[in-house]
Amino acid sequence: MAGKVLIQTAADVAPDYLIARATGTEFDLVESLKVNAGINVVTLGMEGTVAKVRKLATLAVKHGDEAMDLAWAGARVLGSEGAEQAVQALTRERVIQALGEVIQPYLKRLRKIAGEDAKIGFRSSLARGTVGNPKKPTFGQPINLNDFDVDVFIVSDEPAARYGDKRRGDQIDELKNIQRAIEKALRQRLEFAGLRKDGSTFRIFTRAEAE
Repeated sequence: MAGKVLIQTAADVAPDYLIARATGTEFDLVESLKVNAGINVVTLGMEGTVAKVRKLATLAVKHGDEAMDLAWAGARVLGSEGAEQAVQALTRERVIQALGEVIQPYLKRLRKIAGEDAKIGFRSSLARGTVGNPKKPTFGQPINLNDFDVDVFIVSDEPAARYGDKRRGDQIDELKNIQRAIEKALRQRLEFAGLRKDGSTFRIFTRAEAE
């Protein structure tokens, strides 16, 4: 029964989704899945969220990126249990893509603080792909996307000198609200279901420190 609901929902949503992509038309994939899945659950019946997510993952494997988009949107609709299953199919590349999408709207504000020539990026195991702290027993192992953090850096001499020793995002009033807003936005994305508590931090470095 789970397969019937998923196949029917995909069949209902996919044509509109593909047409929207081809024509550049806005399309709310999550809302469309939610509405169609709700109707199909009532009309066809459904057994357990795990079965739903597994079926979505199977579709993703067979049909590539577009089906993966459907799988992630479906898991978002299903809630925390769906997120737990979906994170198993998560890749570091997808997390990095999602991070860029979240930070992009804040870049103008960040550059206003740090300067137009400031270098803004991220570091730690998400950037490397492996655990870099030699004190951890997992040193050298691939990043665990069920338990990770995001360290955003800003490299610029002027704000580094301006703020002195207090260069963390939570120590700078101008950055504090941006850091909180970005972390809140990250936690709304399934790609960051494994983000640790207080797992998004900002820090300003001088150019010499960054070399």
